[in-house]
This record gives sequence, C-alpha cells and structure tokens, in this order.
Amino acid sequence: MLQRRSRRDDFTSRARAMIQRVVRGLLDGPAGHTSQRLRRGIEARAALQSGARERDAGPIRSELTTLVDKITRHAYKVVDEDYAALRATGYTDDELFEITLCAALGAARGRHERALEALEQATRGRDR
Repeated sequence: MLQRRSRRDDFTSRARAMIQRVVRGLLDGPAGHTSQRLRRGIEARAALQSGARERDAGPIRSELTTLVDKITRHAYKVVDEDYAALRATGYTDDELFEITLCAALGAARGRHERALEALEQATRGRDR
C-alpha cells in the first residue's frame, strides 16, 4: 500500500508540474500574438466566473467580453460568426486562438479550484 501511494503522489506531482509549465507558457510567455496583460486578464475573468476565489482581472476590451463569457459559460454555443465578428474589428486568427485558450484555461482552473474546495470540505475531519 505504501508503494502504491508513493506512485500516486509521484504521478500527482509530475502532473502538477506539467500543468504549471503549460499555464506559465500561455500566460507569462513573452512571445505571443496578444499581450501578456490581455492573456492574464482573460484567464482571470473566466476563472472568476467559474468559481475561483481570487484573481486580479485586468481590463478587457468590450468587444472581447462576449466571446470570453460565452467560452466560459457555454463553450458549445461558440460559432464561426463569433470569430468573424472579431476578425472584422481587426483581430487575427492567431490572436483569437490565444484568447480562446486563455478563456478555456481560466474556466477550467476556476472549476478545478472550486472542486478542490468541495473535496476539502467533504473530507475535513476524516483524517483525524
């Protein structure tokens, strides 16, 4: 049993490290088609809408909030016309790809944080 637990802990540790590399690369990477500030703001907005407790959400241009909110709440409702409307205002496909990734990442991280809180509350006191 002890060996199984250490394998699980090792897997969890490696998975966390991999996730952190992806998050840092997407949000903090200097190269990109959108600014670091915009990527962080989009991730924060989506995370807060998905249940995250704390994020420093910077300003997001109003034309982006509709897409970001739709990705966060109802991703299955995003259609080509949503992207076409933003392309018409000057956004490139590369920029829209990064915006979409940041919104999806924020939504996932917010839900993940909320799930971990629920698990912690549900198991509180069992280890005593």
